[in-house]
Amino acid sequence: MSINQDHPGSDCGTKRAQTRRKLFYDGVNIWLVMTRLAACVLAMLVVVAAVPAAFAEPLSVAVSQDVYHYGDRLTILITVEELSEQVALVYIRDSAGVASSPIPVPLTSLTTELPSPFPFDREIYRQGEYFVDVRYAGFEATTKFELVDAGNIVVSNWIKQVGFLWVSGEISDWAYLDALGRLVEQGVITVSGGEGGEPFLPPWMASTTVWWLQGEIADESYVRMIQYLVDVGVITGLVP
Repeated sequence: MSINQDHPGSDCGTKRAQTRRKLFYDGVNIWLVMTRLAACVLAMLVVVAAVPAAFAEPLSVAVSQDVYHYGDRLTILITVEELSEQVALVYIRDSAGVASSPIPVPLTSLTTELPSPFPFDREIYRQGEYFVDVRYAGFEATTKFELVDAGNIVVSNWIKQVGFLWVSGEISDWAYLDALGRLVEQGVITVSGGEGGEPFLPPWMASTTVWWLQGEIADESYVRMIQYLVDVGVITGLVP
């Protein structure tokens, strides 16, 4: 018995087979597209995850403030990606390019905080822009800050050192008054023309000076005390 190729049932079977094949291939194509898309997304995630490591700075430096005033203390923060046996070298440089001697700083952790032992002094630092340069293990980093004169009273560190010698009994009243005379020259303390006489500082002032040197009394309060004692004639012999 021959089969009629034009039989309607045969056409329906053929169409169903073609439809199934089309659906199969469409499914395969969708699966391939989704697989490729997932691979692309995964690759992008890998790249994004790798970017911080690839672009991490091996050495960076920052300061605690953008603007400092006289009497403030500079604090430097050094961050490294990995430690080395070398020491970091820190330089303070002004806007004219004049730099300090290198300050060697051994780094024992990835982040090191370096506070200055002394505040900014008018007799050492002029107001303006400054830079902090750090060299470590073949890398260099720089940051900057500005020093502004806010008009606050700041006693130079060398005068405080002389004050320490005075309260320790190592120098005379005259020697400490001679150092305090620098404040007269700067116009911080005023004296009249007849403020000569024998150099004298009241003994009880040593305790107040100790509190001042320990940071328990501000420079401005200490200077005002001296000004008052000069005005009432308790302190004598203070001249520029």
